[in-house]
Amino acid sequence: MNIKKVLLIALLAIALVGLVFIFIKSQEVKQTTVIGNGIGPDQQLQGSAKPLSSSSMNNPTTVQQNPASLLDINSSPVTDDPSMPDLKGRRDKNPDGVIYTTLNNTTLDKNEKQFLEKRLNNLQRYGSFSGGKKTDEFSHLDKKHAMLKQDKPLSFKPTEIATLIPDLTLTGKWYSGGASAGGYSSLYRLYESPQSNQKFEITEMYLDPKSNATVEVLKESLNYNINNVPMTLETIKDDNGNEIYNVHYVVNQRYYSLSSQNMSKTELDKILQTLARPSYTQ
Repeated sequence: MNIKKVLLIALLAIALVGLVFIFIKSQEVKQTTVIGNGIGPDQQLQGSAKPLSSSSMNNPTTVQQNPASLLDINSSPVTDDPSMPDLKGRRDKNPDGVIYTTLNNTTLDKNEKQFLEKRLNNLQRYGSFSGGKKTDEFSHLDKKHAMLKQDKPLSFKPTEIATLIPDLTLTGKWYSGGASAGGYSSLYRLYESPQSNQKFEITEMYLDPKSNATVEVLKESLNYNINNVPMTLETIKDDNGNEIYNVHYVVNQRYYSLSSQNMSKTELDKILQTLARPSYTQ
């Protein structure tokens, strides 16, 4: 092989590497947005490694409860890139990581607003975003049971839950939120009691100030309050007519989305009185 052919092959190889690099750079995501969704373990069950933009407003990324209260999830690395949104400024103004806004003040297009208006109307009329229908509550339990004994690094210390529900046993887990340098930013836990047939599932997502993480929550969805913490409360029925309660809120730089089954409203409120206390020990 002569020198000209060697040089030609080398140039072609360099060009190919350059094209691959440009393609990879074009696929980078600088801001994560979820519209009409909450954050739960089932994102990874469907193949997502971290919260993603919904591919369809009518078929949003499957999550634990799909709350329309949660409008946006934003986070970014520390950067001087002028093209990046000022997420640091947003986080500095909202140290707990939550921004309450109204649907009219969003930049969503007409179809997106109509979708959320319908879900908010369902919440007002039927008590849940789904119109009273069970969606993803207590789903994929076999996969979550299988994850129980697997311990993966987290970027935060999870809130103590077991002492609040002593009659239930931890039977499942799921890690999500994307693996950062410090570990996963979201943890799902499932607690069950075979004696009482009670179930309690909770997803806790850390709004890491180091990554300027924030969530936007629609004020129109806030229909409950405990310890002066605004919440969204949903009531639905399972296939046997038993009530399931879903609660979504932000406190202590955490976004919580939880569900209870075969628990009374009084029992759930007792849990929330401690769990949603701003001074609750992590």
